Amino acid sequence: VFAAALEAIPPDVEAALNRTLGPWYVGSYHALTVGPQERPLNSTEMVRLRAKNLHTDYPFGGHAADVHGGERYAMNQWYPRTVQVLLMLDDFTERSGATQIWPGSHRRLTTPDKADPEDLALFAANARSLQGRAGDALVYFGQAWHAYGVNTGASPRRALLMQCLPFYVRPMEGHARTLPW
Repeated sequence: VFAAALEAIPPDVEAALNRTLGPWYVGSYHALTVGPQERPLNSTEMVRLRAKNLHTDYPFGGHAADVHGGERYAMNQWYPRTVQVLLMLDDFTERSGATQIWPGSHRRLTTPDKADPEDLALFAANARSLQGRAGDALVYFGQAWHAYGVNTGASPRRALLMQCLPFYVRPMEGHARTLPW
């Protein structure tokens, strides 16, 4: 499935990846399903659930918190960029839990701390719900503050995610170790 998704990347997106990253490869890939909530939520619960998954993918998101000593750490502006390609398998709407991104937050040079009320308020005030139709692609810098939305609809919302890295950056997963011998 992921190989077919890679082959389907439009030429203009591939050209943008080449300009941004130089020679690149897919360092990780995932399937993500955001299931519907089991009950109606009030506005406070909605804000809390949106913030619960606030993170960056720089270069390995929350997986690097132990290395850096916590959720918030400085991003070196000269470090390589990562680019995420999200392929929508279902429609992304506010109701289905569309991805929330704070446009321009990749320039902040710090990762968010979802336990910090100031970071949560900044994200809530600036994040945009990125909506699209099944088959659309969302391409964004991994350093951008983002979270998946809250699905208040009746059906799961699914996507394929690919983290694109410059060729010299170590991947999050050891793909070769997962291959059958």
